[in-house]
Amino acid sequence: MAKITCPNCHKTVAMICPQCQANLTPVNKNIGTCPRCHFTGVGVCPTCRMQVQYSACFIATAAYGTPMATELDVLRGFRDSELECNPVGRRITDLYYSTSPPIADVISRSGKMRAFVRRCLSPLIDALKRKGY
Repeated sequence: MAKITCPNCHKTVAMICPQCQANLTPVNKNIGTCPRCHFTGVGVCPTCRMQVQYSACFIATAAYGTPMATELDVLRGFRDSELECNPVGRRITDLYYSTSPPIADVISRSGKMRAFVRRCLSPLIDALKRKGY
Protein backbone atom coordinates (compact mmCIF):
# COMPACT_ATOMS: atom_id res chain seq x y z
CA MET A 1 0.00 0.00 0.00
CA ALA A 2 1.32 3.43 -0.91
CA LYS A 3 1.89 5.86 1.92
CA ILE A 4 0.38 9.24 1.26
CA THR A 5 1.37 12.04 3.61
CA CYS A 6 -0.67 15.17 4.07
CA PRO A 7 1.54 18.28 3.77
CA ASN A 8 -0.64 20.09 6.32
CA CYS A 9 -0.97 17.61 9.19
CA HIS A 10 1.94 15.33 8.14
CA LYS A 11 -0.07 12.23 8.89
CA THR A 12 -0.14 9.17 6.69
CA VAL A 13 -3.76 9.08 5.69
CA ALA A 14 -6.28 7.25 3.58
CA MET A 15 -6.93 9.33 0.50
CA ILE A 16 -10.27 9.87 -1.18
CA CYS A 17 -10.84 10.96 -4.76
CA PRO A 18 -12.25 14.50 -4.86
CA GLN A 19 -14.36 13.59 -7.88
CA CYS A 20 -16.10 10.31 -6.90
CA GLN A 21 -15.02 9.87 -3.24
CA ALA A 22 -13.37 6.47 -3.93
CA ASN A 23 -10.75 5.29 -1.45
CA LEU A 24 -7.33 5.89 -3.05
CA THR A 25 -5.16 4.41 -0.31
CA PRO A 26 -4.80 1.04 -2.04
CA VAL A 27 -3.79 2.69 -5.33
CA ASN A 28 -0.57 0.96 -6.24
CA LYS A 29 2.63 2.99 -5.88
CA ASN A 30 0.87 6.33 -5.59
CA ILE A 31 0.16 6.35 -9.34
CA GLY A 32 -2.42 9.04 -8.87
CA THR A 33 -5.30 7.75 -10.95
CA CYS A 34 -8.55 6.89 -9.26
CA PRO A 35 -9.43 3.26 -9.97
CA ARG A 36 -13.14 4.08 -10.17
CA CYS A 37 -13.41 7.28 -12.23
CA HIS A 38 -9.81 7.60 -13.53
CA PHE A 39 -9.50 11.14 -12.20
CA THR A 40 -5.88 12.29 -11.90
CA GLY A 41 -4.92 15.25 -9.76
CA VAL A 42 -5.37 15.84 -6.05
CA GLY A 43 -6.89 13.93 -3.20
CA VAL A 44 -8.39 15.23 0.03
CA CYS A 45 -6.94 14.36 3.42
CA PRO A 46 -9.87 13.06 5.49
CA THR A 47 -8.14 14.17 8.70
CA CYS A 48 -7.77 17.90 7.98
CA ARG A 49 -9.58 18.12 4.59
CA MET A 50 -6.47 19.61 2.93
CA GLN A 51 -6.00 18.89 -0.78
CA VAL A 52 -3.06 16.54 -1.26
CA GLN A 53 -1.27 15.80 -4.52
CA TYR A 54 -1.28 12.09 -5.17
CA SER A 55 0.05 12.12 -8.71
CA ALA A 56 3.52 12.91 -7.58
CA CYS A 57 5.85 12.61 -10.55
CA PHE A 58 4.27 15.08 -12.94
CA ILE A 59 7.35 15.73 -15.09
CA ALA A 60 8.47 12.10 -15.23
CA THR A 61 4.90 10.98 -15.96
CA ALA A 62 4.79 13.42 -18.87
CA ALA A 63 8.19 12.24 -20.12
CA TYR A 64 7.38 8.52 -19.93
CA GLY A 65 3.76 8.92 -21.01
CA THR A 66 2.30 6.88 -18.17
CA PRO A 67 2.20 7.08 -14.37
CA MET A 68 2.94 3.34 -14.26
CA ALA A 69 6.45 3.44 -15.79
CA THR A 70 8.89 1.52 -13.61
CA GLU A 71 11.23 4.53 -13.67
CA LEU A 72 8.64 6.48 -11.72
CA ASP A 73 8.62 3.82 -9.01
CA VAL A 74 12.30 4.62 -8.40
CA LEU A 75 11.61 8.36 -8.13
CA ARG A 76 8.64 7.77 -5.83
CA GLY A 77 10.74 5.46 -3.67
CA PHE A 78 13.33 8.19 -3.22
CA ARG A 79 10.65 10.78 -2.47
CA ASP A 80 8.91 8.58 0.07
CA SER A 81 12.10 7.31 1.76
CA GLU A 82 14.19 10.47 1.80
CA LEU A 83 12.28 13.64 1.03
CA GLU A 84 9.03 13.05 2.91
CA CYS A 85 10.90 12.12 6.09
CA ASN A 86 12.18 15.58 6.94
CA PRO A 87 10.94 19.18 6.86
CA VAL A 88 13.36 20.36 4.15
CA GLY A 89 12.49 17.42 1.92
CA ARG A 90 8.78 18.07 2.40
CA ARG A 91 9.31 21.72 1.41
CA ILE A 92 11.18 20.63 -1.72
CA THR A 93 8.37 18.21 -2.54
CA ASP A 94 5.72 20.89 -1.97
CA LEU A 95 7.63 23.30 -4.23
CA TYR A 96 7.83 20.60 -6.91
CA TYR A 97 4.08 19.92 -6.67
CA SER A 98 3.25 23.60 -6.98
CA THR A 99 5.53 24.34 -9.94
CA SER A 100 5.73 21.17 -12.02
CA PRO A 101 2.20 20.68 -13.46
CA PRO A 102 2.50 23.44 -16.10
CA ILE A 103 6.01 22.24 -16.97
CA ALA A 104 4.73 18.69 -17.35
CA ASP A 105 1.94 19.97 -19.59
CA VAL A 106 4.50 21.50 -21.98
CA ILE A 107 6.62 18.33 -21.93
CA SER A 108 3.65 16.08 -22.66
CA ARG A 109 2.88 17.96 -25.89
CA SER A 110 6.22 17.29 -27.60
CA GLY A 111 7.79 13.96 -28.46
CA LYS A 112 11.22 15.60 -28.67
CA MET A 113 10.78 17.21 -25.27
CA ARG A 114 9.65 13.91 -23.72
CA ALA A 115 12.72 12.15 -25.15
CA PHE A 116 15.00 14.95 -23.89
CA VAL A 117 13.58 14.77 -20.36
CA ARG A 118 13.88 10.96 -20.33
CA ARG A 119 17.57 11.31 -21.29
CA CYS A 120 18.05 13.87 -18.51
CA LEU A 121 16.29 11.72 -15.91
CA SER A 122 18.05 8.50 -16.88
CA PRO A 123 21.33 9.10 -14.98
CA LEU A 124 19.43 10.12 -11.84
CA ILE A 125 17.16 7.08 -12.02
CA ASP A 126 20.13 4.77 -12.64
CA ALA A 127 21.96 6.22 -9.62
CA LEU A 128 18.89 5.83 -7.42
CA LYS A 129 18.44 2.22 -8.60
CA ARG A 130 22.04 1.46 -7.61
CA LYS A 131 21.24 2.85 -4.14
CA GLY A 132 18.25 0.54 -3.82
CA TYR A 133 15.28 2.78 -4.56
